Amino acid sequence: MPNDIPDSLDVLLTNAELPAERSLNVNDLWRRGRRRRGVKAGAVGAALVGVAVLGAVLVTGPTKSSSPVTVPPSPTSPTFQTPNPALCTPAAAQSRLQAFVAEFNAGDPNIVNDSIATQSRLQFVQAPNFVEPTPPTTLRDGLTGYFHQLYAQGDRLKFVSVTAGDIDSFGDRDIAYQLIHITPTGEQQPAGGTASIDCYAGKISALYLTW
Repeated sequence: MPNDIPDSLDVLLTNAELPAERSLNVNDLWRRGRRRRGVKAGAVGAALVGVAVLGAVLVTGPTKSSSPVTVPPSPTSPTFQTPNPALCTPAAAQSRLQAFVAEFNAGDPNIVNDSIATQSRLQFVQAPNFVEPTPPTTLRDGLTGYFHQLYAQGDRLKFVSVTAGDIDSFGDRDIAYQLIHITPTGEQQPAGGTASIDCYAGKISALYLTW
């Protein structure tokens, strides 16, 4: 993957213990997440266009009967949700990240179910030494093993700060955050990055972490 980490992230890491307003350039840090989500949106848009064209062909094609046909609803039809801004306020976003750090440090096996968005809402994760799994293993399943391995080898995290941005067109609130990574030998090093908190369940829907 090309190295497109924003320059301002270096400043973030160097000044991880400084107040957020002094060490973060939030607009720069969010560029990566927005670019990745833009690619996803383009793919979804293309799929919707294909469905629309197919629908037009089916509607205008010849019919054998003028009698209306009633199609019963499928029990597996997706339920469309509406984002709830109350679940992703700046305060809620900070609480979610703090809870995530606490679960990680406790080796909580429920960390993915508690803090990570559902598979359909989870957009991408990039973290040190994390390799995205290949199907049929899901991204969430890969994260379960990843967090367990880090905890088992003695890595720990310390919360520092969160700076929240706007709610985007995907129904997510972007955040930039600062942590401290404590290595198995006890060394402390700045860590941080960006994330998104979904406004459907108040969970992490995108995560970019580095140390």
